[in-house]
Amino acid sequence: MRMPPLTAAADWSVCVRDADDDRVLVDHWPERLLRTASVGKLFLLAEIARQWETGRLDPCEQLAWHDEELLADSGL
Repeated sequence: MRMPPLTAAADWSVCVRDADDDRVLVDHWPERLLRTASVGKLFLLAEIARQWETGRLDPCEQLAWHDEELLADSGL
């Protein structure tokens, strides 16, 4: 796994681990503590990953939603 380019316009702290053996797959300044901007998006990403694994969603298909499903200015 390779880290995509990270913009200098934002502060980053990333650590991606394998769920089976806890090994680090990729990281960037993982010891740095930052405020989470959007916890809701993390839950959404976890659910999408779960549905990819079960075959309910196709990882190659772009996700979309209807305007009435948007939550204010959350980005969700």
